[in-house]
Amino acid sequence: MPVVNDIGAPFAADVKRAFDDAAASVDELTDVWLDLAGTTIQLRVAGPKLAQRLVPALAHLRVAPRERADFSISCWDRAQTGVAPPPPPLEQEDFLARNRVRGFVHHGYRITYDSWMRMLSVYNRDEREAFVHVADADLLPPWVDRAPMREILTWWASDHELVVLHASSVAAETGAVAICGASGSGKSTTALACLTSGMGLLGDDACIVRLDSPAVAHAVFGFAKVEPEALLRLPALAKFPQRTRDQQTVIEPGEAMMRAAPLRALMLSHVGSGRASELRDISRTDALRALVAGSLLEGGGASGNALTLMRRLVEQVPCQRLELGFDMDGVVSTVRSALERA
Repeated sequence: MPVVNDIGAPFAADVKRAFDDAAASVDELTDVWLDLAGTTIQLRVAGPKLAQRLVPALAHLRVAPRERADFSISCWDRAQTGVAPPPPPLEQEDFLARNRVRGFVHHGYRITYDSWMRMLSVYNRDEREAFVHVADADLLPPWVDRAPMREILTWWASDHELVVLHASSVAAETGAVAICGASGSGKSTTALACLTSGMGLLGDDACIVRLDSPAVAHAVFGFAKVEPEALLRLPALAKFPQRTRDQQTVIEPGEAMMRAAPLRALMLSHVGSGRASELRDISRTDALRALVAGSLLEGGGASGNALTLMRRLVEQVPCQRLELGFDMDGVVSTVRSALERA
């Protein structure tokens, strides 16, 4: 196995040159500037089809071009540009489970390759840049539209003392709550119910927390996934614009999408057996265990200090267990009451 420091920099440089070739091959390069958690990010995409998949979910973060970017992400589509990425100097056994690549998890370089999506992601911490290559934008699964470049943004965030939560987050006048939990725990439906009641949305699937005093939750992706059952239970969702791809529907919150709010509480959602919803206090240990399972293992790919940051978060922000009842108005009132008491 080659030493990572010997191959990381040359391979990253080859990938950068490949993107430059791809950018030169298109008539117009999509160049978008974003403000994410107070950081300026420049997103460049070569290939209009890929831009249509990656950019819309980040539109709420757009800002005017700045003099310089704190971080850049450059993406290209081989089907539209005709430019392939350089072959990585690796053996077959170096491609590991969960799309990891042996050796590229430290030293400032990270590489993953998703063989199903045929997507290569390259992150260079010291040069403050990342690259994404896809074989064909038309082959990407629908979840990419609502959470584009999630892995790279997770690496970047944890390298900058930011906590990435696999959570839905909503906000009222007094601040925000992050609703965490495994898939099927009701966190998205809870957030959508709060949205239809007039609360703001900070994210359906992910949010970033800056550990200031107080901690502040920042929006990342601007779409919210809606299951058919949620549309039936929450008919008021019909007033929001919808997008559907491959039978997966997302809504655009529009003006209800918020950029940031003080984080007042962490709620671990659980579908209860009764009609009424209620909050129960839980220990920091139990809260940390749940966040690790949902945000580190399921979210995937965070850097080595992510666990330390998450431990600081549960020590700083009150943690509760949200037992979800069947009555959606009761769910919303339970979340609101927690914010009012914060």
